[in-house]
Amino acid sequence: MAQFYLSAKQPNPGGELVYQCLLLGFGDVTAEDKKMGRKYTRAVRLLAPAPADGQPVDWAKAETIEDALEQHAAPDARWGPIPDALNTAKKLKALEKGFADFLAGLKVAVPANAALKMSCDSAESPDAFRARCQSIAWREFEKKLTAEKQTYEEEFKRYGVSVPADDPVDANAPWSERWQQFLRGSPVRRTTPSATLSAKQKAELENLENEWHGARANLAESCIRAAEQISEMTLTPKKADIKVVRFGLAWTPFWLLPGTADLRPAYR
Repeated sequence: MAQFYLSAKQPNPGGELVYQCLLLGFGDVTAEDKKMGRKYTRAVRLLAPAPADGQPVDWAKAETIEDALEQHAAPDARWGPIPDALNTAKKLKALEKGFADFLAGLKVAVPANAALKMSCDSAESPDAFRARCQSIAWREFEKKLTAEKQTYEEEFKRYGVSVPADDPVDANAPWSERWQQFLRGSPVRRTTPSATLSAKQKAELENLENEWHGARANLAESCIRAAEQISEMTLTPKKADIKVVRFGLAWTPFWLLPGTADLRPAYR
């Protein structure tokens, strides 16, 4: 029967190391986003107590653990018994089939942004995907702002001025700081009109500046919303893309506290 050893990570509280026999199930669940041509693998690493003899394991309530395992048990440790549900290869095989069935019922959740028509790369972390969404949204804002400026240029020329210039933006500035001058609550950018303009023209120019301020804010708010519209795309794996990586007895270390029967987990 396959047997695995978990690491003792917690320092000894002055007791004795005892290995208890639990059940380990490691699996990989792969699903494909056919539209983007990408495959995503969800690593499932679970540790479960032995069920009653002849009963299935409730893998939905199992504990998630890390990949790392030890080659050997620690020396001078005590050993708990092997539960009846795990004491033959035949029983383990039946429980492994149940684990494979559990894996087959899982979905693979992938971060996606419908507004930007983006999905997370297979090797990309959620934080990296969010940063990429922000980068794309910022570039889209710069593109739209340039186009909008061209639209307003003729309007401002009627008063002998150009569209008010924006302050340079550091591409490495924090996300929230980049937008400050473009948001609705920021100061309205004013021009320096010629003294020859009439009072009416100056009032019209001021209204145009207010309108341009609102147009910039609309673009900024739209692109900020787009960057933040990250949700989870749920993919269903094919049965052929379900793989049981490891399955078997998990010798799990606990500290037996001195003078008691209390077992404290040493593996987490």
